[in-house]
Amino acid sequence: MSSVRETSSRIDDAAADWAARIDRGALDGGEQAAFDAWCASDRRCLGAYARAQAVLASMDRAQALGAGYSFDHRRPEPAASDPAFHPRQPWRAASALVACFVAMVLWLVPPWTSDPAVSTVKGEIRQLPLPDGSSVTLNTATAIQTRFDAHQRVVELVRGEALFDVAKDPKRPFQVQAGELTVKAIGTSFTVRRVPGKAVQVVVREGVVEVLHASSAQPLRVVQNQLVELAPRAVAAGRAPVQRTITPQRVARELSWREGLLSFEGATLAQAAAEFEHYSDLRIVIVEPELASKTITGLFAANNPAGFARAAAAVFGAQVNEHAGELRISRH
Repeated sequence: MSSVRETSSRIDDAAADWAARIDRGALDGGEQAAFDAWCASDRRCLGAYARAQAVLASMDRAQALGAGYSFDHRRPEPAASDPAFHPRQPWRAASALVACFVAMVLWLVPPWTSDPAVSTVKGEIRQLPLPDGSSVTLNTATAIQTRFDAHQRVVELVRGEALFDVAKDPKRPFQVQAGELTVKAIGTSFTVRRVPGKAVQVVVREGVVEVLHASSAQPLRVVQNQLVELAPRAVAAGRAPVQRTITPQRVARELSWREGLLSFEGATLAQAAAEFEHYSDLRIVIVEPELASKTITGLFAANNPAGFARAAAAVFGAQVNEHAGELRISRH
């Protein structure tokens, strides 16, 4: 990774170039490697590329509908299936399907209101400053409680997922409490996820944090591009959390929700359908168990379960029927 931080405008220019190149046809091996390296070089690249694809797709639709047509990028159309999509080609899948990009609301709230309780509803993403100069981005259906004073900086993640960009203050370590885990940082960037029935997860994007399990006397030292998970079964059995190193690309995928996107890498259709339920009331049902176990890779708009359902059905020779608030994917 370059030691010189690229400006946002240069990243946007590069994203536009990549979007146009991929739109012209599949990348060869060298180009694909260069594109993957660019995506991993800066956490802003994935979002910039998604925005460039969305603009390109909207322009294509406007040209197809005639000179009198004007598009509204705030109202993405459902993604159509594309023969270039393949469940094992993540970035080609992204180029084929990211046209339905972001319609989620991203709110930046200028003042801190001193209200210790902050939450988002389903489908909402909210970014706001904290009173110490840190910031937090709340994912869908997320709630936090805060305690900030002259001696402490404490956030309780009641439910959901949040990204914390922590201002340095060695005298007041920043703490995030999530069930059995407490994450302690001085100045860094990390996410914490706490969803009922799933593992509590910590991903470090920058810097170093300490993760302390409620039953452990010694914290885990977790550095950039590392992940810690504590599954419900591990809690019941009294086991310690699991720590492992992940790729920068995996970190970028874990953070794609900030752009209103869901990124899947070898997820089953059943797992992907469950993830969409966090963002939309339109439920995806995979009828046959054999189809539900099929794996898929790609980048999808979180607020567009219908686009995902049609794309998945096209890949696996299935069909989609909508009835009573459900999208039913089946082969029969």
